[in-house]
Amino acid sequence: PDKNQDVKYLTYPFYAGGNRGRGQVYPTGEKSNINAFGATQAGQITDITTTEKGESVITIVNSDGAKTSQTLSAGLKLLVN
Repeated sequence: PDKNQDVKYLTYPFYAGGNRGRGQVYPTGEKSNINAFGATQAGQITDITTTEKGESVITIVNSDGAKTSQTLSAGLKLLVN
């Protein structure tokens, strides 16, 4: 083509790739970054149940015998150390 100074090519930003931030959710429901959740109290895990919504309910008993329940959102992978 002729050299025409009025014609501009690719003068706007073009970004390849989509995952540019944290906290995004993939179509499978997994998060793009790793989120760690800690227990609300120290103690022994006595029960882990799953609700109809897929949430995990964890029951923890401390050294005094007090029970605490903690709910984790559906889709999170539970790892107990």
